[in-house]
Parts: sequence; structure tokens; C-alpha cells
Amino acid sequence: MGPAEEALRIAGRRGVSIVKAPGEHLPFLNGSFGTVFLLFTLCFVEDPGQVFSEAGRVLKKGGGLIVGVINRESPWGQLYLKKKAGGHPIYRHATFYSVNEVVKMMEKTGFAIEAFASTLCQLPTQTVNRGPVYEELMEKAGFVGILGKLP
Repeated sequence: MGPAEEALRIAGRRGVSIVKAPGEHLPFLNGSFGTVFLLFTLCFVEDPGQVFSEAGRVLKKGGGLIVGVINRESPWGQLYLKKKAGGHPIYRHATFYSVNEVVKMMEKTGFAIEAFASTLCQLPTQTVNRGPVYEELMEKAGFVGILGKLP
């Protein structure tokens, strides 16, 4: 059982309707959703470009894609890369991306970038107590949210 299996079980117990499918092949009709969220997901998919294409396909016209990524170029990203190199049971399967790489993938699949949000700007060695969220791209932020929309 992978980590997503337990999350699905918890969601099911809370009454959430669950559909399990790979992001590269979503079992939904075109234009089914107003928003698609990819949070802590992109680093675990086999084909990010196909995931973005599928997100675009299932979005309604004017819908938004919100992508949340651990920024590989940040101190936090470097920490997770070390965990991956050390054989961490979860992160050894991850591919971490820079914000610029994610933006390019989103734009290549037709998304226009509309906004950023950044947090985890402190070092991993510092105590994390609800750090600020910036409504912009902070270069060394450990976690970055990206809003893309299809024209």
C-alpha cells in the first residue's frame, strides 16, 4: 500500500467521492471541472506533460490549474534531494523540479501563468511555525503555488 492509499481511505471515511486513476489518463469527460489541483503530486508522476494535458482537457473553459511544488532550487528542495539520494521510502521515487521548469511545462501545454504564492522561505533547520505566505514568487521559497489558466 502506497501513501496515497491511506489518504484515499481517510477521504472515503469523510464522505468524499473517490476515483483512483493515474493523472496521465483521467476518467472524466472534457470540461468536467472548474479547478484542478496538483499539490505535492507532480514529483511523483511519470509524464508531467501528459498530466498537464489531461488537466487542461478536464477543465471547463476559463478554469484554473493550481500546482503546488517543492522548489528543487530552494534549501527545502535540496533537503528532499538528499532524502531521495539516501533511499527514502517515498522520496526515492520523486523527481523534483524548479519553478521555472514547472512553468515551462505548464506553458507548453497551453496554460497562461496568472499568479504565484510562496512559503517556506526559512531554512529547514529553522523552526517552522506558520511562516508567511507571499502572493508572489519568492526565489528560494521551499513551496510554491502556481495558478495557470487556459485561454
